Amino acid sequence: MLTASFIVSLLGLVISQGPPSSSASHGLELYKEISYPWDRLEEPRSIKGGEACPVTQYTWDFYFKYLIENGVRSFLLGGYAMVQSMILPRYYPPWDKAGFKALKEQVEAKGGKILADLGMYEDRTFDKRAFLESVTKFIKVYPVDGFRLGLNPAYPDRAESLREVLEAIKEQNLHCSLW
Repeated sequence: MLTASFIVSLLGLVISQGPPSSSASHGLELYKEISYPWDRLEEPRSIKGGEACPVTQYTWDFYFKYLIENGVRSFLLGGYAMVQSMILPRYYPPWDKAGFKALKEQVEAKGGKILADLGMYEDRTFDKRAFLESVTKFIKVYPVDGFRLGLNPAYPDRAESLREVLEAIKEQNLHCSLW
């Protein structure tokens, strides 16, 4: 029997919890995940090999517009990590500021949201002041609606610290997602 979390994982979808609300419209939210926006374009893949799929040549503006026109309202954008209670670019360059602004406008027009994926949480301790300063700086440049973090199964002892992070995110009236 397939569980809901397995199905969500299988489809590559993300579930988010927003600020508390009495509105019946605040239920399950689905997000399109893009691991490294404005750096590595997604492309079709085939089990038959690279020749079975067409070569993709498109711009990020075209791609985001296409997704939104086809019903995607909310996005989970990767490329950042939380290290020593600060939000830092992971392996790739920072997001494109003009591209993010254009995407944010399109997403807001559709009533959607953008979450920043901060990857697996591995810090032993949490410095709330440093984190909130980092969040303020990040949101000033990239006004996301919230953050997603995961707990590395190799470090279950960090769950309490992660709980503090998620509480700090919610205190800022931002969405938080745990995976």
